[in-house]
Amino acid sequence: MKGYVLAGGASERMGSDKARLPHGTVPAAVHLVQVLEAAGLDAAIVRRGTPDGLPWLRDDGTAVRVLYEPDDGDRHPLNGVVAALEDAAGPVLIVPCDVVGLTAPTLVALARAPGVAEAERVHPLVAHLPADRLATARALVAAGGAAHALVEGLPRIPVPAAELVDRNTRDGAWPMEALRDRLAWLPPGAFARIARSERTRQRVRGVVDPSANRYALPPPGSDRG
Repeated sequence: MKGYVLAGGASERMGSDKARLPHGTVPAAVHLVQVLEAAGLDAAIVRRGTPDGLPWLRDDGTAVRVLYEPDDGDRHPLNGVVAALEDAAGPVLIVPCDVVGLTAPTLVALARAPGVAEAERVHPLVAHLPADRLATARALVAAGGAAHALVEGLPRIPVPAAELVDRNTRDGAWPMEALRDRLAWLPPGAFARIARSERTRQRVRGVVDPSANRYALPPPGSDRG
């Protein structure tokens, strides 16, 4: 079975591309690819538009497959679902890139049969969709319909509430901020050199740390080490 990480949203509430935010040593979307793979699925990322020039690398350095939903119309949360169902030509397990708490056992349970994740509420984009939902997804996109309509009639699969928390705001210090705290004794110029190297290392893996630019250059008039 194929699994897809939906990573085509605008990330307006976060203010930075959620799919590329750090989760461990990899982008958040890649973390979820690895969770899907740990659950036994053939996983890929679904993006909107064209490649941004950064890689999508697993912890072992191998590249993740990425497909692109059309970028010639209005954004809709089901555009990526349509792309996934078309690519798979069969059932799919979908997860959004900002629900990073999902675990392999939960995804194994979802993969057993069509259904939609539910805790305090139904999460329509954490679901096992049968192939025949493609026509419904296309119709909802064309009509600007709600994502919840896609999963009407599917069994509800109980999922721990903590696994369905959307990552819409920062959840602690970004890596560069944590590094700055550990090396607070360094002069700003010296830390800026370290920060530039760390930012480069992150981007080689496809990670975008929102705090990186703040520290990669020394403040005007500061000690440049």
